[in-house]
Amino acid sequence: MRNLDLDYNVASFMRNMQEIQAETFKKGTIHSAFRKAGIWPISCKTALEKMKTYTPPKPLEPELPTLPQTSTRFAHAEYGLIHWKEKIQEKLSSPSQESFNS
Repeated sequence: MRNLDLDYNVASFMRNMQEIQAETFKKGTIHSAFRKAGIWPISCKTALEKMKTYTPPKPLEPELPTLPQTSTRFAHAEYGLIHWKEKIQEKLSSPSQESFNS
């Protein structure tokens, strides 16, 4: 990127590989990485924190359907009726719509 090589691809990367290795594979860099990971000197606390950070998340358990509850207030019952009327009305046949509306 320093050479304004805007089309940086695998061939460009391979061409720069030796320079990249020389810059990154230094004793100080490796020691620092091991220390931050808790590998050396051994630090269980640091290693466990890193494991928590990089462990894939557990899949969420599916939510089980809940049983409908009996409304305790008129407003709740009315809200439920309006909800179902909007949801079901267009799916019912004419005779069923009449009895549903009543």
